Amino acid sequence: MGQELLQGSLFAIVLNAILARLGALTLSGYLLIRQLLQIGFIPAFMYSSALLTLISESSGARQFNDLKAYPKTASILTMILFSLTGIVFYLLRTPIAGLITNDQRLIGFSSGIFLLLWLARLFNPLQEIYKSAMQSIGKSTRVLLITFIIHTAALVIIIALTFLLHLGIYGIAISLFIDELVMYLVLKMTYDSEIQRMPQKRTHP
Repeated sequence: MGQELLQGSLFAIVLNAILARLGALTLSGYLLIRQLLQIGFIPAFMYSSALLTLISESSGARQFNDLKAYPKTASILTMILFSLTGIVFYLLRTPIAGLITNDQRLIGFSSGIFLLLWLARLFNPLQEIYKSAMQSIGKSTRVLLITFIIHTAALVIIIALTFLLHLGIYGIAISLFIDELVMYLVLKMTYDSEIQRMPQKRTHP
């Protein structure tokens, strides 16, 4: 609950407030692209849900090889589907935006920033995979702490790049890219470290 409150509500509210200060067009364009991104994230959510069961079972059975293999396999499959979805949406970005709104300024703006925001969220599927992997081995509190620290740092970077350096939407995109890349790397390294310390199941001939 704390994880969803922090990542799904508080972070999103603050981010939207920053976007609103850049103008209604910027906020509307970001929200439009975010709806398309949610479709691209569906495979990550599906595999994350599957990992909650598979890793929990493997952890209880002390199956060390499965604990390493499941997140890697899920990551590869998720990124393949995310990339394919991104290519399709990029090629059809203008017609798709036209189905959502008839505001020509918004269609043009959102089409122009689609690739920027898609690349900015490139590591989101991977950090979702390893977040679920960590939660599956009983490290939800650790995930919450990592999320809080990294998201707080990301908001500071967003404010600095967006308002102090006047990078606008580009500053937000850069900050989101850094935020989710660092989240992925930290969660992956922490997960790998945790399973290395687990007692392995002994096999007998």
